[in-house]
Amino acid sequence: MSIKKTPELLNGSGVFFFLFFLKRDIIIRNSFIKLELGKTRAKMLEVVIFSPEKQIFQGKASSVVFPGESGVFEVLSYHKPILSRLIAGNIFVDEKTFAIRCGIVGVNHNKATVVIEE
Repeated sequence: MSIKKTPELLNGSGVFFFLFFLKRDIIIRNSFIKLELGKTRAKMLEVVIFSPEKQIFQGKASSVVFPGESGVFEVLSYHKPILSRLIAGNIFVDEKTFAIRCGIVGVNHNKATVVIEE
């Protein structure tokens, strides 16, 4: 059996099935994107801040702002893995503020671990 590449194939139910499956695929993809966005909003970044003497903070946050050596930067949920030195300034964990002299932050697997000097 040979396949014809003529306009007759575009007439009739072939186009209907093509459009139906195309539309179904778009609906499924849009639903998946909405589901993923909802999942992302629900999951928050876990933050742990230590000093040599004690644990200063442990909890979940939607945003953390750090005074990095190359400039201030913000970390949100599902940030790519990063390791950065911190300089004197403030760490902002949502509404809380922590003053630091220096430190280091590591972000991996939706968890930010910070070791600082106060």
